[in-house]
Amino acid sequence: DHAETIVVGSKGLEPKTHRGLTHLLKLHFVVPKHLPDWVESAFSRLQSERDLADYEPEFKLSAERYGERQVEAEKLVQELTNLLRARGWIE
Repeated sequence: DHAETIVVGSKGLEPKTHRGLTHLLKLHFVVPKHLPDWVESAFSRLQSERDLADYEPEFKLSAERYGERQVEAEKLVQELTNLLRARGWIE
């Protein structure tokens, strides 16, 4: 379910925080062009809003923004899944 963690873990990397996961994803996959540039910003944006939802009681997400984030998350998961398949790490 957590394709981004699997992708980073595939290199033997173990982030200790969500921010660390974002950094490792960028450093080891986006910078060397294994993944497109938009992956890092999409993951970071989704993670930030997830954190807000978890820790800010007043945080609200409009239906429109929710729909946008859902599409973005699906696109992100598909991109990560494609990388994992292309490398033979999943079927």
